[in-house]
Amino acid sequence: MPACCLAQDSANASSPTVHPSIFREKFSILLRTYLLLLHKQARASLKNPSRPFTPQSSARPLFHGDDYRPGSRPSSSYTVAEQKEVDELEQSYSEIKRCVNETIAQIASTDVAAGVERLRELVDSFAGLSSFFQGGGKYTLEDTAASKLRLKLFDLLSNVLLEKWSSRAACVLELAPALLNFYCTISTGNGSDKANSLVVKLGKTLFVLSKNSSNDECFCHVRYIEAVLRAIAETSIQASVRLEDGGKGLKDDEKSVIALVHSPDREVFPMKMLIYAAGTLKNISNAEDKMTRLLATNRAIAILSETMLWRADNAGKNKEIAQFLIQTTGILRNLSIAKTYHKQFLEARIPLRLCSMIPAFLPHQELMVNISRILSKLTLHELPRAQINTCSTNMQHLMALVDHRQNPWLSLGDQQNSEMRFQDLLFIRVFFVLGNLTIFGRTRYI
Repeated sequence: MPACCLAQDSANASSPTVHPSIFREKFSILLRTYLLLLHKQARASLKNPSRPFTPQSSARPLFHGDDYRPGSRPSSSYTVAEQKEVDELEQSYSEIKRCVNETIAQIASTDVAAGVERLRELVDSFAGLSSFFQGGGKYTLEDTAASKLRLKLFDLLSNVLLEKWSSRAACVLELAPALLNFYCTISTGNGSDKANSLVVKLGKTLFVLSKNSSNDECFCHVRYIEAVLRAIAETSIQASVRLEDGGKGLKDDEKSVIALVHSPDREVFPMKMLIYAAGTLKNISNAEDKMTRLLATNRAIAILSETMLWRADNAGKNKEIAQFLIQTTGILRNLSIAKTYHKQFLEARIPLRLCSMIPAFLPHQELMVNISRILSKLTLHELPRAQINTCSTNMQHLMALVDHRQNPWLSLGDQQNSEMRFQDLLFIRVFFVLGNLTIFGRTRYI
């Protein structure tokens, strides 16, 4: 055999041929391995997502720091979905405006109630849409279309109620809760002073309407009660600094709050508006059993108990708080008549807090009389008496009410003075309370 043929046979023998089935099997293994690797990396990225690094200028933080809510972002960063929400909000505002004009046109007809109810439904729908853009409360500056529309809507509805329907309780009460809730979402930017003025006028209008007994049924609605109580509760939370009993060795949850110092700079609602709003609840709770039930079942006793801790650093603001407390203690006096609610009074520590209010507001006669009225109802029963008797200072505060050396407005002089009526009422009720507290000889502090 020639030498060239021998060399070719030797080369073929040294490199065996790979069968196609073996090649496909190896390729399949490699593909599965690669896919498993991709799947593992994808799962890892879900657990620890990464995002590209964007340099942040010290002069102008990107998206206002770490706040990525729609209200704090530039309009150019809105997604398509967010822009669609803005468009829907503008359309909703336009629809409300048309409905307002139509309702005003038919104000003399019998269908006005249906028109106002439809208007309220549209306003509720607008509120639901605008909550998507709400930037976190009244103190967050929002320069967005949603914020401007909320302010425009508040201005529109307030002017309509105050100028066109102020004497129509049904119309005012249908829309007042939405207006109070809208006010909480209006930022302190341009237009807030006007909004403050409008909400105070709204409160005054509601107060005037509540004086007419024919309007009682309009006020006895859970939406209105919830809106007013929410305004009061938000003020306790947002506009006050908590002072706690700093006893050594006490845990945080064992410390008792001794005062909520009111800060005008952090007010959620103007104090004048709260005075009027609380006055409406007092006026109606005096006449309607339904109102007292609605108040008691919507945590009114606990919320109003917190207001008894309100204090202020200056005399002017303290006087406003006293006027507000005259209204809230009037509500509690009406609720204290029913023994059914006394458990809530005890849980809210109202007997103790009424006594602690006396030295802070002693010059305010009507408020002191209201305190004595509530205590005269509560101290007819053992548990409220026991709560008051836990501390000797409570008895000292009660004695200060009838001590002319401590109470500056007590007088035995001009009995014809109109203010003497408070003194007569106070003497009768305070001595009645003291008698109740000592009825079983368990009080050692007199």
